Amino acid sequence: MKQLEKQAVIEGEPATFTCEVAKVTSDMPITWLRDGKPLPADSGCQVSTVDKVLTLHIPKTVLDDEAEYTVVVGKTKSTAELLVDGESITVEDYHKYLTGGLFLVVKMKLYCGKP
Repeated sequence: MKQLEKQAVIEGEPATFTCEVAKVTSDMPITWLRDGKPLPADSGCQVSTVDKVLTLHIPKTVLDDEAEYTVVVGKTKSTAELLVDGESITVEDYHKYLTGGLFLVVKMKLYCGKP
């Protein structure tokens, strides 16, 4: 199974987890979990299976979507974290988060023209 990858998004942006498995059959149970519990039907998440690719898509993230997401296929599972930030993050901060470094958000205001 190709593992899910952790993600960091800004609130309002979409988030998509994908996982590729060696084989999917119609009788194979596939379950998506959020923090260890099955996703509720009214979660707003879109789940699909195309060939051997399993996808969980959150069209417009909110802060409460921040969680650990898991896909369980038969006896195999993969887990990844979703971080939803209410503020803008830089590419450098995003990279630091993904590589396990310090995650820091710096707020700045940029003024153009004469004061």
